[in-house]
Amino acid sequence: MKRFFTYPWVRIPAAIVAWTLLVYAILEAGSNLFFDVEVLPRFWIRDFLAHLLLSSVIYLMARNFRTYAIAYALLVTILHVSNALKMVILGSPMMPDDFISVRNMFMLFSGWKFWIMVLMLALPLTALAAMIHWRHPRSWLSLSLVGAGILVLLNWPAQMMAAMDRQFGDWIWNQPGNYRERGLLIHLVQETARNVSRGLDVPDKAAVAKAFETLGHGEPAAQTMTNDFTKRNVHLILLESFWDPLLLEGIEFSGDPITAEFRKLWA
Repeated sequence: MKRFFTYPWVRIPAAIVAWTLLVYAILEAGSNLFFDVEVLPRFWIRDFLAHLLLSSVIYLMARNFRTYAIAYALLVTILHVSNALKMVILGSPMMPDDFISVRNMFMLFSGWKFWIMVLMLALPLTALAAMIHWRHPRSWLSLSLVGAGILVLLNWPAQMMAAMDRQFGDWIWNQPGNYRERGLLIHLVQETARNVSRGLDVPDKAAVAKAFETLGHGEPAAQTMTNDFTKRNVHLILLESFWDPLLLEGIEFSGDPITAEFRKLWA
């Protein structure tokens, strides 16, 4: 216990703040410079405080400042770069579903690209595992704080989501705007709470039957097949996002694929 209380708490926290600020400034500047992705300046302080909280929790686990600095920098760099790439390619920030479907991401790559993806996942996790000082009380204190946060998230996701929505706002239709006003870490925690809350709200058979009854319907009947029609080919084009096909170069159309009425609404 004497070792626990005589640790140089006065000198090291200043280094934590300085390192967190340096990494944060580099990542924000780099995201803006190379990807044109940034948190709105008026929310920088709030975003930095979220990073400082994560940084402090990681430091409490660390064997020394050097291992903490490497592990923290690797973790947040991978998160920020991945988020910036997704914003550029898909126009949306990282979401909890991206972590759930990470296995599918690996299936999209082969060769050296596959191994780059492996390194992006393995390096920060390995650094985190290697830096933990398992015999020091600080490590278990930090791990306990992380565990308590996860328990709150899993047991009271709706309450946590509602509180964060009130504090940080939520645009259902504008996830990029959510990211720019929340910052990456707050955004991920807030949307994780939302996902967990939705997962718990699953109607049972009685609720479904009551919904049909309220709508004036009985049990859904099976569709009956009939041959009393002329068969024809049906072509379905499914677009992940809507775009104007007339913008395609080197393509000629016999007519505008988009109706005049819709173009009027679009304009």
